[in-house]
Amino acid sequence: MKDLRAVIPSSLTVQYIDLRLNPDDLQTTVSGCLQQQNTILLIVHNFNLLQNDVVIERLNSIKNISYISLLCISENAEDQPSLNAENIYLPPLTQSQLIAEINYRGLAAEVTTVDRLLTQPAPYSALDQLTG
Repeated sequence: MKDLRAVIPSSLTVQYIDLRLNPDDLQTTVSGCLQQQNTILLIVHNFNLLQNDVVIERLNSIKNISYISLLCISENAEDQPSLNAENIYLPPLTQSQLIAEINYRGLAAEVTTVDRLLTQPAPYSALDQLTG
């Protein structure tokens, strides 16, 4: 989230929700976004965990609202809810990118840790779990 804040305008309202941490808050967050009139970026992390068809339909309706942008992030390409959106797949994380992230977080980049993290389907989340 800090990385995004560095490149998006400070005037843009960002609503972030991680479905792994707050699975029941999405419907309330979406309703709040739909009631506002200012420009909003709604970020839904761990989108693949969403099981509620009503919320998925509400997310699909956002594409018709000009002041809301929706960014759904999934760490698992399978088992995606049906969202009427463009899928963009990020390239695999490279060793040098992972080492840079580990150094950015002030950690020691041991070769065994880097190799183990690179085998994970979601290396950043695995790194978060390692670092708390």
